[in-house]
Amino acid sequence: MDTHRADENLRVIRSLLERTTLYRRSLAPVLLSSGVGGLLAGVGGWLWQPGSALLFGIYWYAVAVVLVALALALVSRQAHRSGEAMWSPPARRVVGGLTPAFVCGLALGIYRMLGTDGSLDACWHMLVLWLVFYGCGLQ
Repeated sequence: MDTHRADENLRVIRSLLERTTLYRRSLAPVLLSSGVGGLLAGVGGWLWQPGSALLFGIYWYAVAVVLVALALALVSRQAHRSGEAMWSPPARRVVGGLTPAFVCGLALGIYRMLGTDGSLDACWHMLVLWLVFYGCGLQ
């Protein structure tokens, strides 16, 4: 067997082993904090009653930014405690799989938020868009 073929076989084996590693972060704290934060934000939005699609969108995008920052902080803390890199190959694959759907949901939500006359009917459209792309991201 020549060395070029052996190097290629090792590269393939290494790639397969990286793909089979588990994403080992405990997602319970991230999911619980995001769920509780979303519920609290839902109650806050219900009590506040935003009067336009623009305010509705701004409110929920701000909530999303805060909850994503909290999730990143929790994952970073877990990685630091276990002495591992935060951006491991499995973590990069998870983020790479989520990113296209989340970016599409963000872009179409902003388009819908800014492209309306400000009526609250647009809020339902944004909500459906966000739910569809969130579901796509979790696939």
